[in-house]
Amino acid sequence: MTKNARDVETGKVSKKAGIIGATMALAVVLGIVALSGGKPPPATPPPPPPAPREPVHLAYHPADASLPPVRLALPEHASKPHGKILYKDEASLMAKIRELGSSDLELSLKLAREGNDRYPNSADAVERTWFICKSLTGLGRVEEAHSEALKMIEKYPGASWTSDVQRHVLSNPEIPPPGQ
Repeated sequence: MTKNARDVETGKVSKKAGIIGATMALAVVLGIVALSGGKPPPATPPPPPPAPREPVHLAYHPADASLPPVRLALPEHASKPHGKILYKDEASLMAKIRELGSSDLELSLKLAREGNDRYPNSADAVERTWFICKSLTGLGRVEEAHSEALKMIEKYPGASWTSDVQRHVLSNPEIPPPGQ
């Protein structure tokens, strides 16, 4: 191996070679600047401003006392807002009905009726019918509760849910029988 190759391999480069390399790099940079006319490259122009939009007109403005505020109506069926069923299976529907219990009688009643419409022959139908009777009683809709209880006795005789409804809905002296 020659002395120059060994110097390059070990990183020893003469001062002369370093100066030559630096001079070449400077020449390249100066050549680029000379070719561009000494000016930096032109910047890209800023994007044009967005087109003006039409103003948004509100249906109700607080300063306009002639228009009443908008009130949103509840969906017809609580578990089907806008036609979408929230409880896709019977198990989730039953879990929600049990969770509600007597905390929201209207919703319990709606969900129990919906469940009986969707799953009329399931093992949970008798429990849902119990929720229907108890919800109606709690809402003070006694005649409807009696009517549902009589249907329950006919459809589910001997079930423990039916016995409970007989004791609390039909045998309660504070609740008059239907039609009285």
